[in-house]
Amino acid sequence: RLQGRLASLAQALVSLCWTDIHRANAARALTTATEAARLGRETGQARWAIAADIALAVVAGERGEIDHAERLASAADAAISPTGTQAMRAMVRFARGRMNAAHQRYDEAVDVLHLQPCVRDGLHADFGQHPQRRGAFGVPARPELSDAGDRGLPS
Repeated sequence: RLQGRLASLAQALVSLCWTDIHRANAARALTTATEAARLGRETGQARWAIAADIALAVVAGERGEIDHAERLASAADAAISPTGTQAMRAMVRFARGRMNAAHQRYDEAVDVLHLQPCVRDGLHADFGQHPQRRGAFGVPARPELSDAGDRGLPS
């Protein structure tokens, strides 16, 4: 920012917010995605602003703000041009699928993510139920997954 490279900062913040999402750091993901979206728009980088908006949809969905998450995902989907990359569309599907998985709507997550039905069973170990990430996005943990012994894993 001090060097006046706001375009580069927007891109770096988008990368950071997605890293934060995958590391279950909701507070920082929210902060970095919000700033990235603002800077992306300010510097005319629509693609980076959309990527930040999709990250905001992921965070909102995992926090239980389903309507807000869906509005963000829908707006991002609409903003992607008809010739937009499939990667951007996949990010929107990811946001919707992860929101559904976080709230134990596994069949809907499979449908949104276009996953094979055999993957459905694997979703029971989704991010929200992992002991190291429990509660990071306000998703209640399942008591039966409270420690390694409960999952049949060596302690």
